[in-house]
Amino acid sequence: MTRPMRWVLRFLAVCHFGWGAVLLLAAGWPVLAAFRTLPHMSTGTIWTNLPNALLFAAMYAFPPAALGAWVGILGLRLWSPGARLRTTLLWTHGILLVLGSLAVYVGIHSVEAAEISSARGGGLLSPLAWIPLLFGLPIVVLAALSLPAAMLALPADRTAGLHHETALDGTSVTIGRPLLRLILAWTLLACGFAVLVPSLWPTSEAQKVAKQTQEGARQLEIISARKQADVDALRALSRRPPEETGAVLRRAIMDGRLGAMRLTDQDSTLTLVSANLPVAFECIDILEAKSARAKERIEKQGTVRSWADREKEDEYLRLTNSMSDLLSILKNVRYVPAGLEPFLVQRAARKGQGRSEAISLIGKLNTPKDKRTAPSTAFVPDDRQTAQPNGQTMAQTETPMKARLLDERYEVWSKALEELGALSKEDQWAVGNDLLKVVMDQNAKFRANAIRAIGNIRPPFIPAKNRLVEFVGDRKVGHDLRWQATIALGEMKLADQETIGVLCNALSDPDPELRWKSVEALSKFQQEASPAYEDLARATKDKDWRVRIGAAHALSYMGSRSIPILTSMLRVDDATVSVETIRVLGAMGHEADSAVPSLVKTMKWSLEGFPEETIEALKKIGTPSAKKALSASNR
Repeated sequence: MTRPMRWVLRFLAVCHFGWGAVLLLAAGWPVLAAFRTLPHMSTGTIWTNLPNALLFAAMYAFPPAALGAWVGILGLRLWSPGARLRTTLLWTHGILLVLGSLAVYVGIHSVEAAEISSARGGGLLSPLAWIPLLFGLPIVVLAALSLPAAMLALPADRTAGLHHETALDGTSVTIGRPLLRLILAWTLLACGFAVLVPSLWPTSEAQKVAKQTQEGARQLEIISARKQADVDALRALSRRPPEETGAVLRRAIMDGRLGAMRLTDQDSTLTLVSANLPVAFECIDILEAKSARAKERIEKQGTVRSWADREKEDEYLRLTNSMSDLLSILKNVRYVPAGLEPFLVQRAARKGQGRSEAISLIGKLNTPKDKRTAPSTAFVPDDRQTAQPNGQTMAQTETPMKARLLDERYEVWSKALEELGALSKEDQWAVGNDLLKVVMDQNAKFRANAIRAIGNIRPPFIPAKNRLVEFVGDRKVGHDLRWQATIALGEMKLADQETIGVLCNALSDPDPELRWKSVEALSKFQQEASPAYEDLARATKDKDWRVRIGAAHALSYMGSRSIPILTSMLRVDDATVSVETIRVLGAMGHEADSAVPSLVKTMKWSLEGFPEETIEALKKIGTPSAKKALSASNR
């Protein structure tokens, strides 16, 4: 081998060393990044996250590291040429030339796309477009240098070729394989340049703009065709009978695709929903239940969030978005078949999501002649002349006071309660008789509203008391009736044995809302609730903080015997209840003198509300021991 050829091979060896070192350094970057982010991962510990970090590092570091090591080995062999070097270079750089050409091709188009994105105001990740070029160009250049050198500077490997002959001097001559290798190398080079040349060919700005315009028009045609096809399919679906479309609508709602359907064709979507209102309200119940469970799971998760916790949050957002889309569409429904009137009336009487939409849809009920009328069996809560089954108007069948007391709107029924209090006893009891008829009628609507109004009649409307007591103790009736009956008993303040007994039983009911309203009712009986002392003492340990606070208020009317129970509620880990208990003790005045030592301890708590509330309570207690504690705190 001549000296110039030897220097050429050593130059190539240095190039291989340099490129191999670059690849090894590039392989070290993902390893360094993985270990730098390891302490900052949001879940687990460093040791539990170490396998994931190692897997991430191996995925991104192994390919460049393996290639860099192999290129370095080729550099060593080029520095000291040995057997089969020519074959190794041809195969290695032939494959790398194809891969490098593809990387350059992708890189050129990525840079063009990044420039277009930047011109339109984007381009946040534009620098990443240069990564394929940074890796592809050195590979192509190194392969373009190595392939000719392998074919010209290195002798053919002394192995059997396609046609093997022996020369006169006894040396082996390979004829077929070197020729095939040369043809293969040039074919690979030609393929690489065939891919690169069109991409590298300069284009004018006008040509780029024309190409972008043409591509945009083509994409717009595709999108328009798809949208028109979706519109036609949705319109065809909306014209089919409800029994065929109910399952489709249910699946669309539960999958969160109702909003997309509305964007496709709003009129067809509204028609489809209006024809399947029972299905829509059934989906509301399902979504509400699933959302509540998802929210409960989210609230139970700790401050350290895992991927599973993030999936729960995504599920909750999907459910709430589906609910919002459905409720929004229900508000915009324009036509409601008359046959759905009984269903909507029943739905309007239920609490929860969808109730206001059901009430709104009742006003949009249509007769077969498409004339809007009010429902014949439903109560529409306003002062309009509403049609009744016998053809009479509401003004002819119901008193205005009763109609307004049953109204769902706060501003209407609250004003009606003020007017009710201004009436005489006889007039109030007359209204009470009308309201009691509504309460006794199991098929009547707005029974809970009637109970609420009965509780505000003065003097108390005693004929309704037995019915209210039955509601509180009956778990078969709806939650609304039990809640309103409990509130009404508290407002009536008829603290007899039967009333106190049913309220005490309600303190052990599974419904926390009912337990809370029961202690509130007992607190309004004040000293007359003494028979409930033991039940209220147990209620101070209830799981619901509202029940504990209500029990504290009720016990405050039972004198000094309740002080040990109230002081046991002063806990640093239950600050909300403790603050309210301190206020209760302060309101008890001199009776709470024995609670002063416990109150003094709370002055050391570094929590919101302390020690200001304690100081106010000690001032209200006003006993010598309280004054002494105040003077000591001032020092």
